[in-house]
Amino acid sequence: MFKNNKDEKKASSFESINELFTKAQKSHDFGQFSLTNKKGHFILSYYNTLIDRIQLQRRVLHIFQEPSFDFSYIKKIDDIKQTIPIEDIVITDNIEAIQTKLLKGYAILQIKKNDNKVALINLSNEKYDIYSKNAFYFLYCYIPFLFVFIYMKQKIMKQQNNVVSHN
Repeated sequence: MFKNNKDEKKASSFESINELFTKAQKSHDFGQFSLTNKKGHFILSYYNTLIDRIQLQRRVLHIFQEPSFDFSYIKKIDDIKQTIPIEDIVITDNIEAIQTKLLKGYAILQIKKNDNKVALINLSNEKYDIYSKNAFYFLYCYIPFLFVFIYMKQKIMKQQNNVVSHN
């Protein structure tokens, strides 16, 4: 039984980035496009619903659209960390790590189409996490105050009713 699970895991893992992309391209949600100007070229790949488009625009596309950005400083993928002012970039050639990060809302940045070593940029769509944190904060902080406010208001109204009824 355990042997079958191991064999299934091996069968589902990919040997190269091209195999991963071939499988991912079967999804209508998977997007790939080239960032090209006169000075250079990059390929960006991601799942549309897993990334935050605002982060994509602000953190990645904005940088590449700057006239002062020079692609020529990036000879290999490792140079991206020193050239692009984006925090939390992961450089790896581990296909399993790339697949895992891709499914968690990371974008894959490549210099050449067949490069197995890529830069992973966190663009995850975290708005649901933010909403749940805000809801928790509201429940934890404001609802107890709301109950205290209602209790105090009822107490004040009782006192006012007592004063009115004695007159």
